[in-house]
Amino acid sequence: MRSILHLLSFVAAFTLISGNAFAETLCGSDEIIYFSCKLAGSSKTVSLCGSPFRDSDTHEVSEDFWLQYRFGSPKKLELVYPKNKKGKPLPFNAAKFQTEYARHNRGFDIEISFTNHGFIYFVSSLEGAENEKDNSYGVTVVPVNNNPAVSPGVMRRCRGLPVGVSNFSTLAQEYDQNK
Repeated sequence: MRSILHLLSFVAAFTLISGNAFAETLCGSDEIIYFSCKLAGSSKTVSLCGSPFRDSDTHEVSEDFWLQYRFGSPKKLELVYPKNKKGKPLPFNAAKFQTEYARHNRGFDIEISFTNHGFIYFVSSLEGAENEKDNSYGVTVVPVNNNPAVSPGVMRRCRGLPVGVSNFSTLAQEYDQNK
């Protein structure tokens, strides 16, 4: 009887964790989650969703690889970049995403960015080597040319560790090497 109760407790905990992970993303079940989190102090979610970076047969970088930024809630997406074109998003290069992957003695910094309607969006994972207090995950929005009529850039931090952060790291590192 006790083992059945432990099993039911485990299943309940797993269900809560699994449900929470899916609640934290705007990606579909057939998409790879490259980065996704709820933003601190908000009910909004930021997600980077896409296709596999490498072809499953050849293991080469896929020419059809695509990535899409999504912001909002599952019921109302407020920003999708790039917009769907003929049933699927633009390939990564055509969408003009930029990647930065920098390893340093304190850890590593990863950013994937794009420009849309006069703003640059930086999705970032900044990790210190030993001190979790140095870690920062989120999205920063900066006006192009620092237009003084618009407020300076704002970083919206994630609540905790994003879903898919290891995919995010691998993507940025491999894409940076294949430029």
